[in-house]
Amino acid sequence: MKITLGRWAQAQNDEFAHHQDLTLGAYSRTHEVVAQYLDFDYKEDFRDKVIVEVGCAAQPHLLQCQSNFKKAYAIEPLIDRWPQSIKDNWTQNNIIAVNEAYELAEIPDADETWLFNVISHVIDPVEMMQKAMRTSKIVRFFEPIDQPINMAHPHEITMQLIEKVMGPFGEIYQGGSEPGFHGANCYYGTWRA
Repeated sequence: MKITLGRWAQAQNDEFAHHQDLTLGAYSRTHEVVAQYLDFDYKEDFRDKVIVEVGCAAQPHLLQCQSNFKKAYAIEPLIDRWPQSIKDNWTQNNIIAVNEAYELAEIPDADETWLFNVISHVIDPVEMMQKAMRTSKIVRFFEPIDQPINMAHPHEITMQLIEKVMGPFGEIYQGGSEPGFHGANCYYGTWRA
């Protein structure tokens, strides 16, 4: 499944073009639904935890925690392409920006890694899931499945692939069942070491 760094860079360029509205409001519905389905409270459940959020786009879920964590890393290769105000907001909320591919990033072990709508965009989905499991006690997961490959999404992710790597830990979200959220079916759940 691994792709070249050149193909990954093309995917990042195409994904960048999809992010036009960078306001928190544009992301808030997604943040709300993910928390609902994964049954957590951003402001209460992550105190004293080190969290890594991968591929978070301009407005990471971590912002909803309002700095109520021990330490937080947002892995986002596009961060330097967005206005400085986006990065400043992360810094003001004690989120450390990491501007590179997760598979290549040197990050400390974490209490939790969050993979929300990211694994179809990466260099190697298998390596990514394995790294999250190896470096975290908990992996919170909400990922579209059975979507066709295109320029921004160089991998087709299936339930079978996820469960082959991580074991059966989740459920299927029916695409379109929540207004203003994913139209695609998604695999979601919380993996624990």
